[in-house]
Amino acid sequence: MAITAEDLPPIFTHAAARAPEGTVTSAPPIRVGVIGLGLIAQVVHLPNLRRLPDRFTVTHVCDLSPTVARTIAGRLAGPPRWTTDPAVLLADPEVDAVVILTPGAHAPLAGQALDAGKHVMSEKPMCLTQAEARDLAAR
Repeated sequence: MAITAEDLPPIFTHAAARAPEGTVTSAPPIRVGVIGLGLIAQVVHLPNLRRLPDRFTVTHVCDLSPTVARTIAGRLAGPPRWTTDPAVLLADPEVDAVVILTPGAHAPLAGQALDAGKHVMSEKPMCLTQAEARDLAAR
């Protein structure tokens, strides 16, 4: 089954995806950094991003395991840069948006990504408390 722009959440649609049918746009693909390369990344998110190369390009990946990060990067087009340090990925000017797929709470990394000027998509839960949610919404 093919994935289309209509199947994606609004955060992952941009001008090219929202353009009226028959309209030619020159919007470049969104450059994506992926933090956390476990099962959900390998089975769901990375395959979906690869199916939409006109909309997304994975430019940087990050995992605590250097072996996993290097291996996954080698399997992707480009190949993207890889790191074990999320701060390195967040500082990369070639990353427009970050997909956070780490285990546990995501608010700290989401906040760092927002502070770095990145768009954020996160696996649940984004926040564990209302205070975390208010903090992220205020950024």
